[in-house]
Amino acid sequence: MTDETHVHPRQRMPWHSGIGGRVVITFCTLSLLVLMAVELSELYGLPFGVTKGRVADSTAKELTVLSSIADGNKKLITSWLEERHSDTLSVASAPAVRSLAVQRVRAGKQPADRSLGEWLEVLRSAYRYEAVRIVDPQTGALVAGGADDLPDPPLAPALLAEASRPGNDETVSFLPGGPGRSARLHLVRQVGQDLTLDERPVLLLDCSVDLDQVMKPLLEGSIAGVLGRSGEVVMVDGKRRFLMTTRHPMPGGAPAVPLVTVDGGKAPRLATEGSEGAIRTLDYRGVPVLAAFRHIPLNPEVSWGMVVKIDEAEAMAPVHRQLQRALVFSALGIAVTLCCALVVARVLGRPLERIARTAAEIEGGDLTLRVPLEGTRETIELAYSFNAMVDRLKQSQEGLEQRVVERTLQLEALNRELQQEITGRARVEERLRESNEKFAAAWDSAPVMISLTSLDDWRFLDVNNKFCTTSGFTREEAVGKTAVEIGWIRTEDAVIIREKLAREGRIQDLEITCRTRSGQPLLCRRWGEVITLAGRKALLSIVMDITQYRKVEEQFYQAQKMESVGRLAGGVAHDFNNMLSVILGHAELCLMDPEHSSMQRRHLEAIRDAGARSADITKQLLAFARRQIAEPKVLDLNGTVAGMLRMLERLIGEGIELVWLPGAGPCRVRIDPAQVDQMLANLCVNARDAIAGIGRLTIRTENVVLGEAECRGKGDLSPGAYVLLSIADTGDGIDEPLLEHIFEPFFTTKEMGKGTGLGLATVFGVVKQNQGGIRVESRKGEGTTFDIFLPAVEAGASEGTEEKAAEPIKGGEETILLVEDEPSVIEMSRTILENLGYRLMVARDPEEALRLVEEAEGAVDLLLTDVVMPGMNGRDLAQRLQALRPGLKCLFMSGYTADIIADHGVVHDSVNFLQKPFDVRSLAAKVRSVLSGVAS
Repeated sequence: MTDETHVHPRQRMPWHSGIGGRVVITFCTLSLLVLMAVELSELYGLPFGVTKGRVADSTAKELTVLSSIADGNKKLITSWLEERHSDTLSVASAPAVRSLAVQRVRAGKQPADRSLGEWLEVLRSAYRYEAVRIVDPQTGALVAGGADDLPDPPLAPALLAEASRPGNDETVSFLPGGPGRSARLHLVRQVGQDLTLDERPVLLLDCSVDLDQVMKPLLEGSIAGVLGRSGEVVMVDGKRRFLMTTRHPMPGGAPAVPLVTVDGGKAPRLATEGSEGAIRTLDYRGVPVLAAFRHIPLNPEVSWGMVVKIDEAEAMAPVHRQLQRALVFSALGIAVTLCCALVVARVLGRPLERIARTAAEIEGGDLTLRVPLEGTRETIELAYSFNAMVDRLKQSQEGLEQRVVERTLQLEALNRELQQEITGRARVEERLRESNEKFAAAWDSAPVMISLTSLDDWRFLDVNNKFCTTSGFTREEAVGKTAVEIGWIRTEDAVIIREKLAREGRIQDLEITCRTRSGQPLLCRRWGEVITLAGRKALLSIVMDITQYRKVEEQFYQAQKMESVGRLAGGVAHDFNNMLSVILGHAELCLMDPEHSSMQRRHLEAIRDAGARSADITKQLLAFARRQIAEPKVLDLNGTVAGMLRMLERLIGEGIELVWLPGAGPCRVRIDPAQVDQMLANLCVNARDAIAGIGRLTIRTENVVLGEAECRGKGDLSPGAYVLLSIADTGDGIDEPLLEHIFEPFFTTKEMGKGTGLGLATVFGVVKQNQGGIRVESRKGEGTTFDIFLPAVEAGASEGTEEKAAEPIKGGEETILLVEDEPSVIEMSRTILENLGYRLMVARDPEEALRLVEEAEGAVDLLLTDVVMPGMNGRDLAQRLQALRPGLKCLFMSGYTADIIADHGVVHDSVNFLQKPFDVRSLAAKVRSVLSGVAS
């Protein structure tokens, strides 16, 4: 300590900071606490339940009085309700009422006798009912009865239905009383239910009571002179709505409306729930009250709640006056205590003030000063201790100065070592920074999702940019949370990851479904390794989105499945079409015979029609499997659709409006016209079945050009020009889960027997066969739209000619080589062609056909051969025979070409082809056209 040490001036301390002041404050505080404790213990009782004070006693007494009043009121209400039940039972059982019910059962709705109404009016006046009336249980119309000057409105339909329910002898309900009237209690009893077979009442007896006029005076009389001005009895129903007007207004000043205003207090809620008791609570005004509540059951389903209450301020007013007197006495005690404390502080404070002045001089910094040893024994001991403390402080100051010098030398040496360490650490940090930059570049540029997860709580420590762009979560949203918390994976998948990691120590090729921030599911493959970061275990995870790969894989499997189904359909169609050719051919041959009777001809026509329908089903099956044999032509889709409109109108019926919106300019496509008819018919029939009653079916065409973006949402289409054929209906629509199945064969949403399930499958097959695409949009209740995209044809291509009218069957004398492996088809074809005048050479297999041609001496004009045969197909046979007989004309026939003379079911332009099953006219016409050189 130097001589220049600054000395702070001694401030004058307030009187209460010294010992004397503290003595005064202590005495006053203790006196106040003692007096307050005495008074409060008398009012509220000692703590821990030793005794009860006057507040608790007064509260208990008031609650006892309220409970007694509530019990009396409950008995009063119960007795009053029993009397009303007895009244309704007596009136309903009265001979005049029973006689009226019997008359209405026997003779219909008879008017009531006037004397019955007068009697009911006497009952109403005598028992203070608002109305006593008999009403019709179906319409609520008044049959007989009496009412006051303002009659009640008719019973509500819901109350009529409830009161008329069989087995419900009596119904108790509240209804509004109409304009200017309070709510009414209605007791509705069935009359004559024993006279009907269905036990429904013939009449209903309705007795209505105004509780404000009858019950409220009785209840207010029970508390008059007992509870004071704030006392009140409140009645609520099971929904805690007021049954009577209240004494006090609601908090906003508005009056309580019976059956509308709800009592939100605790006591009414407990009463309606079946509880009974007495509590301190808040009433409907929000005012503290003492309340007793009771539960009043009317029947097992209907009950009331009753609350008898008084404001707590009025009930506890005497106790509060006692508390005020206690506070006055406490103030007087404090004044007396203060005077005594001032005298004691004066005697004890003087020696201590001398010690304080000496200590202030030592505080200036001169440690040579000492406190004089004088005064009482206690003050001398205090001064001696203070002087000893100053001596030790002076010694400590001298030792501290020596240690400061030594410590300064040590810090200089440590500073030199620290400079060297900082230089070395800077080099290490530079290398670490370069390493971190390399890692960060690899981390953020990785083409897969990478994340670090703590194995302590499974929260993300960090995620890379690929994770954020793929999942939609920002780094701030992910870090610090678990994958389950942000919705990236499900809880079940998190458990699988943890179990696999615990079992194998790593994660390898684990496939799970993740969900992006928008909720889109992603199929992901996960790898994971456990690493150590800052002494803590963490999981380094690499996640790859394989959703698109899996979709491609599923499309490949679906294509394989469709190919297998197509092969099966083709094989079945080949044999089935052979049989249908025999059936149709023989049926037409028989119909050509005029000797058959009309009955026989009807049977033959039925056989022919059934075969034709079977042929259509086979075509649908082949169209679905993309094995249908098509003869495409370049046509204007607008003209083709317009030509079908009349047929489509008859097909969908008069209740559905058909709207045709052709596209601007020609919409040229290359397709078999029969396939267009087939698609339109199937889609329009489906639309007709989906529309219940009146609706609209819209068909439109349009030339469109699809780019890369549009093609991604339309299946496997390639960018280019297309013709759009759109069919939209206003039907019921299709549920979203069913959309992915509607093109499957034999899948249908129609009732049993109303659909084969091949309609949309056929449309799908036709579209794919013509290198097109189809898209469906539908919502339940909003209709369905099918958009078909067919490749557009340039304007230079020639359009197909219209079909000519049916010509007479013509024959000839040429030689025809018939090659067929099915005996029944051989027999039928031979019969038809020989009847037409042709000479026939028949071979049952390709080897026999080659032998016959080699051995034949005359000319062979036409080869009529099946396409699919064992050993050699029809195309190879034709090539070998044309090598033997140049100029030999060929006509192929088949129900399934197996792409021998067609590409994906489309017949080559240079090939003459006859579709099985065929009839007499088609066979004769095709043979004649090929021999004449008209067909190619």
